[in-house]
Amino acid sequence: MTHRPDQGSGTIAGKGVGKGNLGMEDYAGAYLARKTDVEVLLAAEGPREVGAFHMGGIAVECRVKALLVCYHGISEWKQPSKRPGDPMSRRSIENPEHGLITAIKHMARLYQRAKSDPLFLKHLNQILHPTGATAGLHCHTILLG
Repeated sequence: MTHRPDQGSGTIAGKGVGKGNLGMEDYAGAYLARKTDVEVLLAAEGPREVGAFHMGGIAVECRVKALLVCYHGISEWKQPSKRPGDPMSRRSIENPEHGLITAIKHMARLYQRAKSDPLFLKHLNQILHPTGATAGLHCHTILLG
C-alpha cells in the first residue's frame, strides 16, 4: 500500500518504512492523522467504537514514540541518545515497536512521573488491556518491576 503525504503517512520526507529502507517515521504526524481517524470514526452515523479504540491505541503508540524521539534528540533509530545526564545518554535508542512500557522506561523523567501517577497507570493499563484481560499483570506492577 502506498501512502501519500496528505494522508498522514507517518513518514518523513516521503521515506517509507519498507524492505531495505530505514527512514525514521514522522510519529508526531502519524499521531495527528490517527487522532483524526478516531474523531471521524466516533462522529460517524452509527459510531464505530471498536475501530476508534484500535486507532486510538495506534495514536497513543505514535505519540509515545514521538516523545521518545524528541526526548533523546535522535533522527534515526539506533542513534545514541543526545540527552545529557540521562541514564540512556550516548546509548543506542532502539525502536520499542509496540512496547509502550519499554518506550516510557527509556525516558527517565517520564518514567519517574508515571510510576507515581495512579491515573496515568490506570489509563495505560486500559490501552494495553482494553477488554480488561491482563493475565494478572497491571502497568503498576510492570513499571515498578
